[in-house]
Amino acid sequence: MAVQAYLSSNAKHNQRRDIKTIQDQILTEFGVEIESIVNQKYLKFLFELRSYARNETKEL
Repeated sequence: MAVQAYLSSNAKHNQRRDIKTIQDQILTEFGVEIESIVNQKYLKFLFELRSYARNETKEL
């Protein structure tokens, strides 16, 4: 079963877009197609991290 995470395509930080860019670069440079698999546990932690980051206002 595929897990979908709906993100804004114009988000400043978009991991799905970044992974797609990396996949495209590897395909272009090496002729190898990479399939990414993101599971429910990973998404749970990713959403928790995003929630924390949204509420954190300190500059790093």
